Amino acid sequence: MTTNPIIDVLLAPDVTTEWVVPGFIPRGSLVLLVGDAGVGKSLLCYHIAMAVATGQPALGFPAMSPQRVVYFDQENARPDRDQYLRYVWHGLGCPSLDLIAANLWVVHFELGTRLWPERVRAEIKAHAADLVIIDTATPAFGIQDENSNGEATTAIGHLRELGRIRPCAFLVLKHARVDRDRDSQEPRYTIRGAKAWKGASDAVIFHLRAAGRPSGNLYTTILRPDKVRAFGLRGQVYVKPEIVPGPGIRLRTSITDLSGVINPTPRQPESKVRPQADRGHPTPSDTPSHRRLPDAPPDGPRITTHSDPADR
Repeated sequence: MTTNPIIDVLLAPDVTTEWVVPGFIPRGSLVLLVGDAGVGKSLLCYHIAMAVATGQPALGFPAMSPQRVVYFDQENARPDRDQYLRYVWHGLGCPSLDLIAANLWVVHFELGTRLWPERVRAEIKAHAADLVIIDTATPAFGIQDENSNGEATTAIGHLRELGRIRPCAFLVLKHARVDRDRDSQEPRYTIRGAKAWKGASDAVIFHLRAAGRPSGNLYTTILRPDKVRAFGLRGQVYVKPEIVPGPGIRLRTSITDLSGVINPTPRQPESKVRPQADRGHPTPSDTPSHRRLPDAPPDGPRITTHSDPADR
């Protein structure tokens, strides 16, 4: 008697997954972090890298034993990179240098040619990487036409192949594109460039600046998922940076249920009324959604983790 394998799947125990950052980055996944230049993507990722490498909570998510991280920085000048690392280290409470030496490697401006897959492959093998961070996609992969789906598909194919070396996760940084609705001027956030990136990735997370004034030139930001598969981020994360001695930057984070969406709900064709802004609050054109993004919640569960300023 022939057995349909789908029946075995349906009757099997619940599927579980392994995590690099529990609830945020599944092992074996391709995650895109998308945001404007200057919102803080690079420093946020240096925080994730050092927290994962030293076994500390990353952005308020549960800590795990130390894991190995390779960070390919094709975006930041060396003085900026070095200062970011110092900010993060002090912000995390100066974790063990031995753990950092054993688990974190930064490869600076060594990609950008057609040989980039071989360079990434060598680092994954040499360090048995659990997490690979690529900052930022277009310069790292030597993409000539950012709008080319062909070039994007080729880069994604290389990443999938590299992921078969060992079950590591890829966190790839991309710039956002902001469009304005002609009637309302509300911003609409998408991935800048080829559409293939969103279709082929496992998760897309937008890194957005929250409403409100900065504190010491540091802005509260929001991580909000735009795409997720079976496993991944399903809430939004408010990230509030604080300056600490060192100097360092500690991140206070609050993880909440997802409310709203990245892009505004399409208007009905007959509606011509623009929403009124509350006195003292930004107009819809200042916010990344059809509703004003609040500042980090004043009450409710707040998880303190560590480190980072608003950078790129």
